[in-house]
Amino acid sequence: MAVRLTQKQMLRIENDNELIHRIALADVILARTPLAAQDECLWQRPLNEIEARGAPYTLEVLAFMVQSKKDLQFLAATINRLKKGD
Repeated sequence: MAVRLTQKQMLRIENDNELIHRIALADVILARTPLAAQDECLWQRPLNEIEARGAPYTLEVLAFMVQSKKDLQFLAATINRLKKGD
């Protein structure tokens, strides 16, 4: 299930503890706009980190739905900032 983000929510994403927690746990983060034919991968945990957890392991996928390509770019930049802070 995708998390739908309004522009207002996007501007407050770095203050939303629930979303920050979900982003931190995610192994793969995807996003799409209403006009996009497929999801765009915004972030993927390095394979060596996933393998270090041992098998069997289920990937945690977080999918976002945003309103425009500009919002998608903003979301990607925000996620990269948050992931660098991990």
